[in-house]
Amino acid sequence: MKKILITGSTGLLGLKLTPYLKKRFQVVEMRNRLNDIEGMRPYFKDAEFVLHLAALKEDGPSCDEFYKVNVEGTANIAKLCLEYGVKMIHFSTTAITHQDFYGITKLMAEKEVEKYIAYRYEIFRPGLQAVTLRFPSIYTGNKRLTLYYSIHRLLKDTERIILKHDFSKYKIYELRSKFHWLLYLKKKIRFKRGIIGQLEDEHMKSHPIK
Repeated sequence: MKKILITGSTGLLGLKLTPYLKKRFQVVEMRNRLNDIEGMRPYFKDAEFVLHLAALKEDGPSCDEFYKVNVEGTANIAKLCLEYGVKMIHFSTTAITHQDFYGITKLMAEKEVEKYIAYRYEIFRPGLQAVTLRFPSIYTGNKRLTLYYSIHRLLKDTERIILKHDFSKYKIYELRSKFHWLLYLKKKIRFKRGIIGQLEDEHMKSHPIK
């Protein structure tokens, strides 16, 4: 059975995702502080995947706190994933275009992941194997028309990534409702591409991976 390590298991997404995955995989919740590399190290020794959900989002924390958790914390997770050969599923956000602490630090966190993907830990060893999921706000209700992304679809998408995703190439997926995606196209928003060049989101733009 695949062993899944989850950060941020007590957050909004973690409270939904953790029990769902526990029915299908061996799941370990890591609640160490993200700056405690030595304390986190034992969790990575026999893990196959890390779902990195932990992040500061709410107003209140200082800019330094946002940076330490969202940027440095993500860098530490990516570093340990690279060191132990663990695949990383990085949960980001479509709010990376927002000019607030959350949006700015989440974009910086994506760059940290990309840095370790490009990094060669030692000769003939590949860089970090990872995928980034950018999602909008999540809802748990049954709404017909919304800019939000269904938690049920996120659960299914995450499971399919664990089971089927090819981690040999880094990808960034945009998770959007159909209505949200139409607005996105209409406004012709262009996100800055990462090291992969093109944003590859074959099935997850408007529906789960198949």
